[in-house]
Amino acid sequence: MTAAHQYKPPVPQVVNKPTRMTAKKRAALQCLAYIGADFLEWGTPPYAVSRLAEVLGTDLSNLAKTMSALEREGLVVREVAESLCWNAIAQAHMPRRCVCYWLAETMEQDKVRAKAWKDGAEARSQQALERMFAPRVTNTQAPDVIEVSAREVSTR
Repeated sequence: MTAAHQYKPPVPQVVNKPTRMTAKKRAALQCLAYIGADFLEWGTPPYAVSRLAEVLGTDLSNLAKTMSALEREGLVVREVAESLCWNAIAQAHMPRRCVCYWLAETMEQDKVRAKAWKDGAEARSQQALERMFAPRVTNTQAPDVIEVSAREVSTR
């Protein structure tokens, strides 16, 4: 067989065509950035699509498609993570795999922050427990009453 007749597999054509940034995509990115800023309310990243849909008030299936498009564009990073979900039949928390997303721009910083947050969870729980059962100090004395006339107020 000559060099001209050798089989060459087709070269895949990668189209690096920029897609437009729609309002849905912007909202999803802003949501990832917003909820990633407050671990107390939303937990640590990565965030499940169901959580993002809850925050945005959108349909889960539409948001999943939007997140897939953002992943193809390299703006978010997809991860399959395991989380505990309440199972009403078993009356217990059961592990469940779910698709979660990181904001690609801040993923490394978020991983460090999330690890630090999880590492300090036991200490925060202990502090909260101590505050809940700490003796309360009550002020049984009546506050001092200070009488001020209208004239004194206007001259001050």
